[in-house]
Amino acid sequence: MRSSTGIRDLFWGLGLLLWVAGLLRWPQEVIAAGQQGLTLCASTLLPSLFPFFVLSSLLVSLNLTRYPGRWLEHAMKPLFGIRGSGASALLLGMVGGYPVGAKTVAELYRSGQCSKAEAQRLLLFCNNAGPAFFLGVVGGGILKSVKLGLLLWLCHMASALLLGILMQRLFPLRETAVRSPATFSAPNNPSSAQLFVDAVKTSFFSVLNICAFVVLFGILLSLCRAAGLFDLLTGACTTVRGVDTVQALVSGWIELSNGIAALPLRPLELTLPLASFLLGWGGICVHCQTLSVLSGSGLSALPYLCAKLVHGLLSAALCSLLFALLPHAVTAMARDVVSESPLFSLTPGLLLCLSLCLAAVLLLPIEKFKAGNRRKDRI
Repeated sequence: MRSSTGIRDLFWGLGLLLWVAGLLRWPQEVIAAGQQGLTLCASTLLPSLFPFFVLSSLLVSLNLTRYPGRWLEHAMKPLFGIRGSGASALLLGMVGGYPVGAKTVAELYRSGQCSKAEAQRLLLFCNNAGPAFFLGVVGGGILKSVKLGLLLWLCHMASALLLGILMQRLFPLRETAVRSPATFSAPNNPSSAQLFVDAVKTSFFSVLNICAFVVLFGILLSLCRAAGLFDLLTGACTTVRGVDTVQALVSGWIELSNGIAALPLRPLELTLPLASFLLGWGGICVHCQTLSVLSGSGLSALPYLCAKLVHGLLSAALCSLLFALLPHAVTAMARDVVSESPLFSLTPGLLLCLSLCLAAVLLLPIEKFKAGNRRKDRI
């Protein structure tokens, strides 16, 4: 026990010492990476993730998950072995982006709306990259083609659903009991306005936590590049294209957006499957964000990490298959070049922000009116 603790302390001590040395040796690179990370958070992550975090919190706290649960009960149970309440995590995970799906799963489990086995199964395929990132950042910003971004998103979601179906076929879940719906609401029965305010506060701090990871990993990657670690890792590659590709994969394995941006744009038959793999895997930075929203829930991260690796491989295989079957169609999508539009990727998030503000304006007067009536009744 002492030897393992000593090895761990030695590992972390050397790592932190090298980190301090890198900060002192390359301060300009660190500042530039930090500024780039903050820009990414302010321009993309905050407006795209924050509204979905608030939405997922409200869906669970108001017990509105019962509605998509009723509608999709007959599909969720035979396909994934999960009761209908898990449909909200699936839907939000499809449109919200990392780590909205994981946050919704954790809240469903904490509120008793799904069992631990169901929550673990949902984590395997419900935490995915969102369409705003695919269409706006990957498609419109990096590949210069929204259609290619849409193609990658379809492969991403199809492979996630396929993973969930395969897991149910290979390892079927047994029926497990959960608390009755009557126990979902809190004992003090908070008002809708109070639940809204609480959802906004907790979601804002959750997004700040995610932004901290993005900035930190961006700085770490900049230090690795400045120290020549990427050149050392890719020293076995002899061609320029090979070096660029391997370095992009290493970057994407650690932090998703940096890896996608570093991929060579051509040839498409290589770029698209590699991008699909990185988007399915998510990156260590995304996994740290996921672990932060799962903190205290009691859910294990190891099955989730293994599933994300399989998700990336399935997505890359599906993308390669589509390119092999429809090469001319995919190439035609690449010719549909669009100008880079940062607003495009932010539109869904901005619309949801406006919707949430409108909901707050409507909810607060209603709750005040109800509270006034309750006081009159008591009198």
